[in-house]
Amino acid sequence: KSKRRLGGLDALAELERIRKSTLKRGGDASRNGRRELDREIRLALEQDHLQRARRVSLTLAIEDDAQRSMLDQTERIELDLQDPDSLRQVLLRLTISLNARA
Repeated sequence: KSKRRLGGLDALAELERIRKSTLKRGGDASRNGRRELDREIRLALEQDHLQRARRVSLTLAIEDDAQRSMLDQTERIELDLQDPDSLRQVLLRLTISLNARA
């Protein structure tokens, strides 16, 4: 990674600082109508259990304050693991876009 400096300032580090600061505040929804949520989940399995794993499945539900589903149905997401016998780690990166309907 090359670093670009503007007047003695590390531009990439400054952009990252601004991004993290915005995420901590929840963003300024009034300016752009967007909000990004970032969560990291770490799970551990015994090696033999991980090698037996065949898929990762997630259930996605959008709920109101009373925990009632706001979707007609929950979304079940299944990801098949390829060649699980040699796995030591699985890293999933999901991008979920939730948009307002007109």
